Amino acid sequence: MNSNVRILSAVALLAALSACGGPQYLRPGLGDAVQRNMASHIVDPEPDKETTPAPMEGSRAALAVERYKAGKVIKPKSVKITIAGGS
Repeated sequence: MNSNVRILSAVALLAALSACGGPQYLRPGLGDAVQRNMASHIVDPEPDKETTPAPMEGSRAALAVERYKAGKVIKPKSVKITIAGGS
């Protein structure tokens, strides 16, 4: 009985010490969540030179700004949304 207790104690001690080995196989990007989130939200300071601005009519944009300043914003038409799936 005494030898069984010693064997079980040795096994328990080895199992406990095996947890002290520390992580050996960490992935290279582990811990970069903050940097990745910042990179996904910050505008590229050097965008492609080949891109052109979206087409916009300046007179219509100016009218929209004037309506906004005057408090006469045109409300958008109501939109029906259909949600499919789920339970």
